[in-house]
Amino acid sequence: MPSTGVLQGKHVLITGAGRGLGEAYARAAVTEGARVVVSDINAEPVEAVAASINEAGGEALAVVSDVTDWDSCEKLVAAAVERFGKLDGLVNNAGYLNPAVAGTETEADIRRHIDIGVYGTYFMSVHGLAAMQGSGSIVNVTSGAQVGLRMMSAYAAAKGAVASLTYAWANEFGGQGGDIRVNAMAPHASTPMMDAGTAAYTKYFGGQAVAPPPATNAPVVLYLLSDLSKGVNGQVVRLANGRELHLMTHPQVLDRPLTRDSWTVQDVERAFDDMFRDRLQPYGTLTNTDARLVEPGVVVFDPATA
Repeated sequence: MPSTGVLQGKHVLITGAGRGLGEAYARAAVTEGARVVVSDINAEPVEAVAASINEAGGEALAVVSDVTDWDSCEKLVAAAVERFGKLDGLVNNAGYLNPAVAGTETEADIRRHIDIGVYGTYFMSVHGLAAMQGSGSIVNVTSGAQVGLRMMSAYAAAKGAVASLTYAWANEFGGQGGDIRVNAMAPHASTPMMDAGTAAYTKYFGGQAVAPPPATNAPVVLYLLSDLSKGVNGQVVRLANGRELHLMTHPQVLDRPLTRDSWTVQDVERAFDDMFRDRLQPYGTLTNTDARLVEPGVVVFDPATA
Protein backbone atom coordinates (compact mmCIF):
# COMPACT_ATOMS: atom_id res chain seq x y z
CA MET A 1 0.00 0.00 0.00
CA PRO A 2 1.49 3.40 -0.97
CA SER A 3 2.28 5.90 1.76
CA THR A 4 -0.12 8.75 2.39
CA GLY A 5 2.11 10.43 4.99
CA VAL A 6 -0.51 10.36 7.75
CA LEU A 7 2.24 10.27 10.40
CA GLN A 8 4.57 12.77 8.76
CA GLY A 9 6.59 14.55 11.43
CA LYS A 10 5.30 12.34 14.25
CA HIS A 11 7.51 10.63 16.81
CA VAL A 12 6.25 7.24 17.93
CA LEU A 13 7.48 4.78 20.56
CA ILE A 14 6.56 1.11 20.18
CA THR A 15 7.24 -1.57 22.79
CA GLY A 16 7.68 -5.25 21.98
CA ALA A 17 8.98 -4.19 18.57
CA GLY A 18 11.68 -6.80 18.07
CA ARG A 19 9.35 -9.01 16.05
CA GLY A 20 5.73 -9.75 15.21
CA LEU A 21 3.12 -7.03 15.57
CA GLY A 22 5.44 -4.46 17.12
CA GLU A 23 7.89 -4.75 14.25
CA ALA A 24 5.04 -4.48 11.74
CA TYR A 25 3.69 -1.35 13.43
CA ALA A 26 7.14 0.25 13.46
CA ARG A 27 7.80 -0.40 9.78
CA ALA A 28 4.34 0.83 8.80
CA ALA A 29 4.70 3.99 10.90
CA VAL A 30 8.01 4.83 9.25
CA THR A 31 6.46 4.30 5.82
CA GLU A 32 3.84 6.88 6.79
CA GLY A 33 6.50 9.44 7.74
CA ALA A 34 7.07 8.84 11.46
CA ARG A 35 10.36 8.63 13.27
CA VAL A 36 10.23 5.69 15.66
CA VAL A 37 11.73 4.41 18.87
CA VAL A 38 11.59 0.63 18.85
CA SER A 39 11.99 -1.17 22.14
CA ASP A 40 12.21 -4.76 23.28
CA ILE A 41 13.66 -6.70 26.18
CA ASN A 42 15.79 -8.65 23.68
CA ALA A 43 18.59 -6.55 22.19
CA GLU A 44 19.48 -8.45 19.02
CA PRO A 45 16.09 -8.46 17.25
CA VAL A 46 15.12 -4.89 18.09
CA GLU A 47 18.51 -3.54 17.05
CA ALA A 48 18.16 -5.46 13.79
CA VAL A 49 14.73 -3.90 13.19
CA ALA A 50 16.10 -0.39 13.77
CA ALA A 51 19.13 -1.03 11.57
CA SER A 52 16.92 -2.29 8.76
CA ILE A 53 14.69 0.78 8.97
CA ASN A 54 17.66 3.15 8.99
CA GLU A 55 19.33 1.39 6.06
CA ALA A 56 16.11 1.79 4.07
CA GLY A 57 16.13 5.56 4.64
CA GLY A 58 13.85 5.79 7.67
CA GLU A 59 14.80 6.92 11.15
CA ALA A 60 14.63 4.52 14.08
CA LEU A 61 16.24 4.34 17.49
CA ALA A 62 16.51 0.98 19.24
CA VAL A 63 16.37 0.92 23.04
CA VAL A 64 16.54 -2.26 25.08
CA SER A 65 14.03 -1.99 27.90
CA ASP A 66 11.99 -4.06 30.36
CA VAL A 67 8.43 -2.74 30.55
CA THR A 68 7.87 -4.50 33.88
CA ASP A 69 10.46 -2.20 35.50
CA TRP A 70 9.43 1.37 36.37
CA ASP A 71 12.93 2.83 36.05
CA SER A 72 13.56 1.03 32.76
CA CYS A 73 10.37 2.54 31.31
CA GLU A 74 11.40 5.99 32.50
CA LYS A 75 14.81 5.63 30.85
CA LEU A 76 13.22 4.40 27.62
CA VAL A 77 10.99 7.46 27.37
CA ALA A 78 13.90 9.72 28.31
CA ALA A 79 15.92 8.25 25.45
CA ALA A 80 13.05 8.96 23.07
CA VAL A 81 12.78 12.57 24.25
CA GLU A 82 16.54 13.06 24.04
CA ARG A 83 16.48 11.91 20.43
CA PHE A 84 13.26 13.50 19.18
CA GLY A 85 12.30 16.19 21.70
CA LYS A 86 8.84 14.79 22.46
CA LEU A 87 6.51 11.90 21.79
CA ASP A 88 3.43 12.12 19.62
CA GLY A 89 2.44 8.47 19.90
CA LEU A 90 2.93 5.47 22.16
CA VAL A 91 2.00 1.91 21.23
CA ASN A 92 1.92 -0.39 24.25
CA ASN A 93 2.44 -3.61 22.32
CA ALA A 94 4.64 -5.71 24.62
CA GLY A 95 2.77 -8.79 25.80
CA TYR A 96 3.02 -12.35 27.05
CA LEU A 97 0.90 -15.46 26.45
CA ASN A 98 1.25 -18.93 27.91
CA PRO A 99 -1.99 -20.95 27.64
CA ALA A 100 -2.96 -23.14 30.59
CA VAL A 101 -6.09 -24.95 31.74
CA ALA A 102 -7.81 -22.86 34.42
CA GLY A 103 -6.68 -23.92 37.85
CA THR A 104 -3.35 -25.35 36.68
CA GLU A 105 -1.49 -22.05 36.31
CA THR A 106 1.59 -21.35 38.39
CA GLU A 107 2.10 -18.23 40.47
CA ALA A 108 5.07 -17.24 38.33
CA ASP A 109 3.10 -17.55 35.11
CA ILE A 110 0.14 -15.55 36.40
CA ARG A 111 2.46 -12.82 37.60
CA ARG A 112 4.28 -12.76 34.26
CA HIS A 113 1.04 -12.09 32.38
CA ILE A 114 0.08 -9.28 34.74
CA ASP A 115 3.59 -7.79 34.97
CA ILE A 116 4.00 -7.42 31.22
CA GLY A 117 0.40 -6.84 30.18
CA VAL A 118 -0.85 -4.59 32.96
CA TYR A 119 2.13 -3.05 34.74
CA GLY A 120 4.06 -2.71 31.49
CA THR A 121 1.22 -0.84 29.82
CA TYR A 122 0.57 1.33 32.86
CA PHE A 123 4.23 2.17 33.53
CA MET A 124 4.88 3.11 29.92
CA SER A 125 1.72 5.21 29.73
CA VAL A 126 2.59 7.23 32.84
CA HIS A 127 6.07 8.03 31.58
CA GLY A 128 4.97 8.48 27.98
CA LEU A 129 2.23 10.91 28.96
CA ALA A 130 4.71 13.43 30.31
CA ALA A 131 6.71 13.24 27.06
CA MET A 132 3.63 14.10 24.99
CA GLN A 133 3.45 17.59 26.45
CA GLY A 134 -0.34 17.74 26.27
CA SER A 135 -0.85 16.37 22.78
CA GLY A 136 -0.61 12.82 21.49
CA SER A 137 -2.13 9.39 21.10
CA ILE A 138 -1.71 6.30 23.27
CA VAL A 139 -2.63 3.00 21.63
CA ASN A 140 -2.88 0.09 24.03
CA VAL A 141 -2.80 -3.41 22.58
CA THR A 142 -5.48 -5.56 24.12
CA SER A 143 -7.04 -8.74 22.73
CA GLY A 144 -10.30 -10.36 21.81
CA ALA A 145 -9.42 -12.69 24.70
CA GLN A 146 -10.64 -9.96 27.08
CA VAL A 147 -14.16 -11.35 26.57
CA GLY A 148 -12.98 -14.67 28.02
CA LEU A 149 -11.30 -17.60 26.25
CA ARG A 150 -10.58 -21.10 27.48
CA MET A 151 -7.00 -21.81 28.52
CA MET A 152 -6.23 -18.07 28.54
CA SER A 153 -7.50 -16.88 31.90
CA ALA A 154 -4.35 -15.00 32.94
CA TYR A 155 -3.93 -13.47 29.49
CA ALA A 156 -7.60 -12.47 29.39
CA ALA A 157 -7.34 -10.92 32.86
CA ALA A 158 -4.36 -8.84 31.79
CA LYS A 159 -5.98 -7.71 28.55
CA GLY A 160 -9.25 -6.92 30.32
CA ALA A 161 -7.33 -4.68 32.68
CA VAL A 162 -5.69 -2.96 29.72
CA ALA A 163 -9.13 -2.27 28.24
CA SER A 164 -10.34 -0.81 31.55
CA LEU A 165 -7.23 1.37 31.78
CA THR A 166 -8.01 2.61 28.27
CA TYR A 167 -11.55 3.61 29.27
CA ALA A 168 -10.39 5.28 32.48
CA TRP A 169 -7.59 7.32 30.92
CA ALA A 170 -9.73 8.33 27.95
CA ASN A 171 -12.43 9.52 30.33
CA GLU A 172 -9.96 11.45 32.44
CA PHE A 173 -8.13 13.20 29.61
CA GLY A 174 -11.30 13.71 27.60
CA GLY A 175 -12.85 15.37 30.63
CA GLN A 176 -9.88 17.69 30.91
CA GLY A 177 -10.50 18.92 27.40
CA GLY A 178 -6.92 18.32 26.27
CA ASP A 179 -5.54 16.67 23.18
CA ILE A 180 -4.49 13.29 24.60
CA ARG A 181 -6.39 10.34 23.11
CA VAL A 182 -6.28 6.82 24.54
CA ASN A 183 -7.61 3.93 22.49
CA ALA A 184 -6.93 0.22 22.20
CA MET A 185 -6.37 -2.23 19.38
CA ALA A 186 -7.28 -5.93 19.59
CA PRO A 187 -5.20 -7.47 16.81
CA HIS A 188 -5.37 -10.88 15.19
CA ALA A 189 -2.19 -12.09 13.54
CA SER A 190 0.20 -14.96 13.09
CA THR A 191 3.05 -14.15 15.48
CA PRO A 192 5.39 -16.21 17.66
CA MET A 193 3.14 -15.44 20.64
CA MET A 194 0.01 -16.36 18.71
CA ASP A 195 1.64 -19.58 17.58
CA ALA A 196 2.23 -20.45 21.22
CA GLY A 197 -1.50 -20.13 21.78
CA THR A 198 -2.57 -22.14 18.74
CA ALA A 199 -3.44 -25.23 20.76
CA ALA A 200 -5.73 -23.19 23.02
CA TYR A 201 -7.48 -21.51 20.11
CA THR A 202 -8.08 -24.77 18.26
CA LYS A 203 -9.28 -26.45 21.44
CA TYR A 204 -11.91 -23.74 21.86
CA PHE A 205 -12.89 -22.92 18.29
CA GLY A 206 -12.13 -26.27 16.66
CA GLY A 207 -10.49 -26.73 13.30
CA GLN A 208 -7.13 -25.21 12.44
CA ALA A 209 -6.14 -21.84 13.83
CA VAL A 210 -5.37 -19.53 10.93
CA ALA A 211 -4.29 -15.93 11.35
CA PRO A 212 -3.15 -13.28 8.85
CA PRO A 213 0.31 -11.64 8.79
CA PRO A 214 1.01 -8.95 11.44
CA ALA A 215 1.09 -6.15 8.86
CA THR A 216 -2.63 -6.53 8.16
CA ASN A 217 -3.30 -4.96 11.58
CA ALA A 218 -1.08 -1.92 11.04
CA PRO A 219 -3.66 0.35 9.31
CA VAL A 220 -5.81 0.41 12.48
CA VAL A 221 -2.84 1.41 14.64
CA LEU A 222 -1.72 4.02 12.11
CA TYR A 223 -5.21 5.51 12.08
CA LEU A 224 -5.38 5.70 15.88
CA LEU A 225 -1.93 7.33 16.04
CA SER A 226 -2.70 9.86 13.34
CA ASP A 227 -4.64 13.12 13.38
CA LEU A 228 -7.29 11.37 11.29
CA SER A 229 -8.65 9.84 14.52
CA LYS A 230 -9.12 13.10 16.41
CA GLY A 231 -12.38 12.81 18.32
CA VAL A 232 -11.97 9.03 18.66
CA ASN A 233 -11.26 8.31 22.33
CA GLY A 234 -11.72 5.41 24.72
CA GLN A 235 -12.44 2.86 21.99
CA VAL A 236 -11.36 -0.76 21.50
CA VAL A 237 -11.02 -1.68 17.84
CA ARG A 238 -10.57 -5.27 16.67
CA LEU A 239 -9.45 -6.44 13.26
CA ALA A 240 -10.13 -10.16 12.86
CA ASN A 241 -8.89 -12.39 10.05
CA GLY A 242 -7.42 -9.36 8.32
CA ARG A 243 -10.91 -8.54 6.99
CA GLU A 244 -13.42 -7.94 9.78
CA LEU A 245 -13.23 -4.58 11.52
CA HIS A 246 -15.07 -4.53 14.85
CA LEU A 247 -15.80 -1.83 17.42
CA MET A 248 -16.04 -3.65 20.74
CA THR A 249 -18.61 -2.88 23.42
CA HIS A 250 -17.77 -1.38 26.81
CA PRO A 251 -18.80 -2.57 30.28
CA GLN A 252 -21.89 -0.77 31.48
CA VAL A 253 -24.92 -1.14 33.74
CA LEU A 254 -27.49 -3.20 31.85
CA ASP A 255 -30.85 -1.46 31.48
CA ARG A 256 -32.71 0.11 34.46
CA PRO A 257 -32.11 -1.28 37.95
CA LEU A 258 -34.69 -3.12 40.02
CA THR A 259 -35.34 -1.02 43.12
CA ARG A 260 -36.43 -1.96 46.65
CA ASP A 261 -35.88 -0.29 50.01
CA SER A 262 -34.14 -3.48 51.18
CA TRP A 263 -33.27 -6.87 49.72
CA THR A 264 -33.50 -10.41 51.09
CA VAL A 265 -32.04 -13.54 49.53
CA GLN A 266 -35.54 -14.50 48.42
CA ASP A 267 -36.05 -11.07 46.83
CA VAL A 268 -32.86 -11.51 44.84
CA GLU A 269 -33.97 -15.00 43.80
CA ARG A 270 -37.30 -13.63 42.54
CA ALA A 271 -35.51 -10.84 40.69
CA PHE A 272 -33.42 -13.38 38.82
CA ASP A 273 -36.31 -15.76 38.17
CA ASP A 274 -38.68 -13.03 37.02
CA MET A 275 -36.34 -10.62 35.24
CA PHE A 276 -32.61 -11.24 35.15
CA ARG A 277 -32.52 -14.78 33.74
CA ASP A 278 -33.82 -13.47 30.46
CA ARG A 279 -31.10 -10.81 30.48
CA LEU A 280 -28.05 -12.92 31.34
CA GLN A 281 -25.15 -11.77 29.19
CA PRO A 282 -23.11 -14.01 26.89
CA TYR A 283 -19.53 -14.71 27.86
CA GLY A 284 -16.53 -16.06 26.01
CA THR A 285 -17.83 -14.96 22.63
CA LEU A 286 -16.12 -13.04 19.87
CA THR A 287 -19.16 -12.91 17.60
CA ASN A 288 -20.44 -9.59 16.32
CA THR A 289 -23.60 -9.43 18.40
CA ASP A 290 -24.94 -6.18 19.75
CA ALA A 291 -26.21 -5.35 23.23
CA ARG A 292 -29.69 -6.69 22.39
CA LEU A 293 -28.22 -10.03 21.33
CA VAL A 294 -29.43 -9.55 17.79
CA GLU A 295 -26.92 -10.90 15.33
CA PRO A 296 -26.59 -8.54 12.38
CA GLY A 297 -25.61 -9.54 8.90
CA VAL A 298 -22.04 -9.21 7.76
CA VAL A 299 -21.37 -5.78 6.30
CA VAL A 300 -18.74 -5.54 3.59
CA PHE A 301 -17.19 -2.07 3.69
CA ASP A 302 -16.48 -0.64 0.27
CA PRO A 303 -15.19 2.96 0.34
CA ALA A 304 -16.30 3.40 -3.26
CA THR A 305 -19.94 2.94 -2.28
CA ALA A 306 -19.88 4.18 1.33
